[in-house]
Amino acid sequence: MFGSIRNAVRGRSAFLFALSGLLGACADAAAPRWISLARGHVPMGSQELVGQLGPGWAGIGLRPGDRDDGVRGLWVELVLPREQWKKQGLIQRPAPGAGKLRVWSVPRPPTAGFRGQAAERCRLFSVAGEYEAIEPRAREDKEKRPGFVLHDASILLRLPEGEPVPDEVVFATWIERGQDVGGNWRAAAREIVCEGLPVWSGEQAVLTLDLPAQSVLMFSTVARAVAREGQVVFRVELDGEPILESARSTAAGRSRAHVLALPAGGRRASELRFSVSGDPAVCLFANPWVVPAERGSFGERPWEQERPDLLLFLADTFRADNMSAYGGDSQTCPELNSLADESVLFVNARSNGVWTLPSHASMFTGLLPPQHGAIWRSVTFSDELVTLAEHLRRSGYRTCAVTDSAFVSRAYGMDRGFEWFEEAEHALRDLRSTLAAADELLARDDGRPIFLFVHTYRTHEPYRLGPEEDTGPRDEFQERVAQALRAWDGKADPSERFAAFSEELMSLYRGGATALDARFGEWYSTLLERGFFERGYLAFTSDHGEAFGEHGQRGHGRMPHDEKVRIPFFLHGGDLSPRRVSVGVSLVDLAPTMSALAGLSAPDTWIGRPLLALQEQRPVFSFNWNEEGTYFAVTSGTRKLLARSPADVEPAYVFSEEYLLEAYELSEGSGETDNVLGEAAWSQELLYECAPLWRRLARPQASVSQVEVSGDLAEKLRALGYGD
Repeated sequence: MFGSIRNAVRGRSAFLFALSGLLGACADAAAPRWISLARGHVPMGSQELVGQLGPGWAGIGLRPGDRDDGVRGLWVELVLPREQWKKQGLIQRPAPGAGKLRVWSVPRPPTAGFRGQAAERCRLFSVAGEYEAIEPRAREDKEKRPGFVLHDASILLRLPEGEPVPDEVVFATWIERGQDVGGNWRAAAREIVCEGLPVWSGEQAVLTLDLPAQSVLMFSTVARAVAREGQVVFRVELDGEPILESARSTAAGRSRAHVLALPAGGRRASELRFSVSGDPAVCLFANPWVVPAERGSFGERPWEQERPDLLLFLADTFRADNMSAYGGDSQTCPELNSLADESVLFVNARSNGVWTLPSHASMFTGLLPPQHGAIWRSVTFSDELVTLAEHLRRSGYRTCAVTDSAFVSRAYGMDRGFEWFEEAEHALRDLRSTLAAADELLARDDGRPIFLFVHTYRTHEPYRLGPEEDTGPRDEFQERVAQALRAWDGKADPSERFAAFSEELMSLYRGGATALDARFGEWYSTLLERGFFERGYLAFTSDHGEAFGEHGQRGHGRMPHDEKVRIPFFLHGGDLSPRRVSVGVSLVDLAPTMSALAGLSAPDTWIGRPLLALQEQRPVFSFNWNEEGTYFAVTSGTRKLLARSPADVEPAYVFSEEYLLEAYELSEGSGETDNVLGEAAWSQELLYECAPLWRRLARPQASVSQVEVSGDLAEKLRALGYGD
């Protein structure tokens, strides 16, 4: 028997609108209507679900796990018998008198894949008690304590030498079923979080609603194995008649889109029944909407369309000088160069941060890093702040995102406002897969204007070459650097000794940029074929750059020099005429600009400006903070000041005469090579002009939210070079 949950989806409990703000004067009784089935839906509580799931879950322990904050979930327990554990090596513990530890291993169960979206939620226990969870390569694990370590493919159990593995060891994972967010049920299944109906195998959901005439039912199915990979069958019935029966594997794979015909004349008080049967699995009917049967295509709707489609593509760690428009070699990114020539190009664009988290937070919230507070990896911005996706979602947009995870993940609140948010399950997803996922979301066009955000770490460390993203050349390079370091006597000037290595590393980086360019060019051609740019716009940018020995630095931390904060930024499509804009702009301007393209006013909290009408020059602020200090830059026209203060100085006061370190006269294509601080009178003038503005702006606008960096999230950050 199926567990069942029944909801009435009528009137205001359904997200039904005639798109009066999105359509022209055709709004009447025949105007197209959209109904979200996730609106007002509340799935079965975990206590009831435990008693309802069918015999397919035999041998799997289930315990209620609903949280006090409204998030629903279950504890799923799998028994790992002694015979499955394999003896591994011994660990000699460094503590005096501490005995050796024997390591045992077992293949990692599928449930472990559900743990990584928030705090650590895996437990291992037996009759002997509960074992301590130990993070892989954790700094605090120097003493090699007994406990268990969860790796990508296995669980490692450390026991004192001579102590046997108990007859039964239980691995428990908390698996989320979702929560109500703004009246919509927000469900999760590993790498996907979306508005939808969580219907696990053995469960069903029943909804009652009035079906408009000339409509279809659209949704995607997602299935993720719990105990073992197997098969499930998704079913949908309309008033007792089957309209879908779809079998699929529960192995990790792409979601599957469905479009089901509904009665042409509409039907009142119809009952839709969604169910899943088969092997134990977490399943979703994702983004279920009743939508117009005739939707046309991008740029060619059968109704008057006022809101354009919006696409934001962010190439993480992409220096501006990868492109010729910013002084780079024309052969590095020929496709992007050509597209930039046909776009509104902002030649003096800079990031507000020097690494991924604060820069993305500024881009989405329209605030500077000290204002939103996401300046360290254990915190992120508050849900009190309005994001670009939330603003567009409230105005009728279908908001979707595909990201490469880590800092651009649900754990850091980047999913807020997106009705579909999909992040990479593994540390590095290749760009081909990222764009394939983006293509699928575009193909699921339901007639609403779309805002699609695409994020890639293609040019982030570890640098990969070619279309297959080969890390072999970089691995070989690292080995040669290690050999040189072992041979270094510590006396010779390291900047001279390793200068050649910096040039070679930059060459590897540029090779990744060229590969991104080629893949992006192919994808852009498919967007043209879809007609996306008939009424759609593309924003291409980055969150920060990368240093390769400039100013004695490597990577993208510390001081916000231009190799780290100068970024590409251009707008393309629709009715935009190509031109170059020389005024200074930054990522805080992106949200107001996208909002203006959508015909919307920006929220009062955003400090950025819509860029297409901007003409006056204004200062651009870049900021960084770590445990060693606070780093700051202001760029105004062709002049730039940099400052650094101790870490305990409030951000508002880093920009003062006491902490000024560098001043540069910039010209297009030149670097920050001649520090004129103390020589140029303008440095004091710029300080006195901009310091009061910075002090007004550099104040927190909301409290920060804490992020627990553990589990799969910690592994993904380590793969990108963000270790403990």
